Amino acid sequence: MIVRNRRRPRRIRAVLIDIDDTLLDFGSSSVDAYDYALEQTGYELPPDAFQTFRRINVGLWEAVEKGEMTKAELHATRWNTIFAALGLNELDGKRFEDAFYGRLSVTAFPIEGAKETLAYLASKYRLYAASNASHDQQQARLRKAGLDGFFTDIFVSGTLGANKPTKAFFDACFGRMDPRPLPKETALIGDSISADVSGGNAYGLYTVWYNHNRLPDPADPALAPSVKVDSLFDIPKVL
Repeated sequence: MIVRNRRRPRRIRAVLIDIDDTLLDFGSSSVDAYDYALEQTGYELPPDAFQTFRRINVGLWEAVEKGEMTKAELHATRWNTIFAALGLNELDGKRFEDAFYGRLSVTAFPIEGAKETLAYLASKYRLYAASNASHDQQQARLRKAGLDGFFTDIFVSGTLGANKPTKAFFDACFGRMDPRPLPKETALIGDSISADVSGGNAYGLYTVWYNHNRLPDPADPALAPSVKVDSLFDIPKVL
């Protein structure tokens, strides 16, 4: 399904695209990393532990996006916070995090249509990855998935010193593009309203919301994407 809220610019010269839950399936990677950490630590967790992780992890990353927490603080506290919510304060969250994140950093499950979408975009535009993560981690995961060869450059918060959706993140991205397009000549594709669409809209980009989870539209008109799709195979129809 495609929903257009804004006319596509006449000229698009560059495309920024998110990685996790846009090109790589974070959910599958999380399940794999969770199972690995259980095996490595020998912990026995209740059936609702993974769902508790998913709920708390979303909140922690929202705090990172708002500048209320650093990624280092997230990794230092994530599983201790989850274990506390489960009433398992006796377990070592840092030990579990080390196993979980170590595995998460090297797993890569491409979302259906990712390679075809990148091949199409790279044939028409200068294509850049844009992610809130570390450069080496994301580059290695893209390489493992066979997706790394499509990009002109990879922009990640760990290298740029700022997170999406801040203006500083996009300033740093545009500062590295050569030749440098105008914001109105640039599209941003991502799955997150808070990190991708809000930041892209504020910076004047043409925003494509990959709404694969079929979430309701944001109530705030300022957060409405330029166009909404629910499949990567729709990208060539809108760009």
